[in-house]
Amino acid sequence: MSFRMMVIAIMLILVTNALPVKADQYCFAEAEEHYGVDRRILYAISVVESRGNNAAINKNSNKSTDQGHMQINSWWGFTKEELADPCFQTLAGAAILSDCFERYKNGVDAISCYNTGKSINQLPLDRKQAAKRYVAKVYEKLLN
Repeated sequence: MSFRMMVIAIMLILVTNALPVKADQYCFAEAEEHYGVDRRILYAISVVESRGNNAAINKNSNKSTDQGHMQINSWWGFTKEELADPCFQTLAGAAILSDCFERYKNGVDAISCYNTGKSINQLPLDRKQAAKRYVAKVYEKLLN
């Protein structure tokens, strides 16, 4: 390799490392392997939650904040620094969803739990329809 090509290669590495990190397929595969949650479901949730935007922030009316492409709520106790890492966001989302699957044993209630902390049947009547729409959006993304 010529000296010029080596300099260009080093510059590309430096520039690439300076760019914001994005959750990639490796992150979803690692989360699937570690937590036993299908990466396609995690990806569908990421798209529904934030369109895959790692920098997404949503301040809720109850003073909590959802952060990252998986929109991890601040009450889970993760730090802003941890949630700045897209792969950490993916793993945290997988841990939450895995816990929901463990509790409810079915996809509809597990996905509702990811979004609300509860199964659809545990929600008050005024929140059930929103949870059903959320689950339908995730399944739609999953099937597309």
